[in-house]
Amino acid sequence: MSVTLLVGSQKQLADGLPWLRQFAESMKLRADILVLGLDHRTLELRSQKELESIGAGSAKQATAKSPNRVERVEADVEAISLQLAKWDSRLLLMVDDVDDDRFQATLFDRCAIKSVWLSSKGTPPESSRHVFSIDDSSDKVTRWISRRLLGMDPGLHLDHEWLTELAKLSEPPSDSESEHPDPIDAAIEKALSLERQRCDPGDLIWVPFGSKPSSEPHYKVARALLGQSTQASVALVSQKESWNQSLSASVRYWASHVAEPMDRESRLELARSLEEGSEPSLEFLGLISAAAMLAAFGLLQNSAAVIIGAMLIAPLMTPIMGAGLSLAHGNRPLFRRSMLSIGIGFAGAFGSSFLFGLLVRLVHHPVVTDEMWGRCNPSPLDFCVGLVGGMAAS
Repeated sequence: MSVTLLVGSQKQLADGLPWLRQFAESMKLRADILVLGLDHRTLELRSQKELESIGAGSAKQATAKSPNRVERVEADVEAISLQLAKWDSRLLLMVDDVDDDRFQATLFDRCAIKSVWLSSKGTPPESSRHVFSIDDSSDKVTRWISRRLLGMDPGLHLDHEWLTELAKLSEPPSDSESEHPDPIDAAIEKALSLERQRCDPGDLIWVPFGSKPSSEPHYKVARALLGQSTQASVALVSQKESWNQSLSASVRYWASHVAEPMDRESRLELARSLEEGSEPSLEFLGLISAAAMLAAFGLLQNSAAVIIGAMLIAPLMTPIMGAGLSLAHGNRPLFRRSMLSIGIGFAGAFGSSFLFGLLVRLVHHPVVTDEMWGRCNPSPLDFCVGLVGGMAAS
């Protein structure tokens, strides 16, 4: 998974790289770049060089086996969406470009993943005192976005009231109101005035949206802030995923790094090892029988250490894993050999322990020990022990 920067010019690349690095580090994802235009070979090479130089901090260390990627893509919304899906990108970052404003607006509105449309006036802020949410009503969403992308909460509000006035825009104007100025123009003027009065160079204003930004009442105001802000960077963020989808993506990312895919040679070596260990043999039967008798000693002596020793020498786990591999691969011969070994192991352990028990009764009167009772009264905790052990083995 990755954070992807979309660039169409050297300026967009220069402005977007610090933000790409910050977002990738905060989200602990790889940083990738899509170059807009199939003929921009020079920009692709420059992007590759710049991406290698910044290294994306901790994200690079976390994905050392998955190097950062740079590719050219056709200037088409569908082509970009397909490439983002191919890369399993979690965030698209666009730097505002006046010459390409209409295309960026379409992509921001239709992109299937979370998108940030950014007007950069500097580098990402390093303190919450330089991060603004647009108003009180969006504070909760903005905090979640800011924590995810910057690792900090917004410390300020651009204003506490003005955005609520836009809710009236959905109502048809009355005859008396038709003579007054357009309320959208008034809201835009107020927003720009607040930005110039309250914001300093290096500040950032978050403007959150839902899954369809163009249908929301503050969209035009946000677009005006994006194109006409003079002091602060402005980031329009479209939320394309719910909290449970985001959590699911984080779990998938964590799982992919805990159990990374094996290469072909490693898979072949694992298969050969399990196939050899799943073959029924006298050695296998002898080890199982010895483990069963050792476990019987441990039960009679009430010694957990001896029982653990019996588990260590028991070779039954290998054919069990071989059976699991055969089910995954559809390997019927391996499945038959594995099940035969498991059956022989069960019979060998049962027979040897039964004979051992008869011999013990001839020379010693056995007593029921705590270790015996512990095996006869399993609890949910014993199930958890087996579950975690199986996960570790797999």
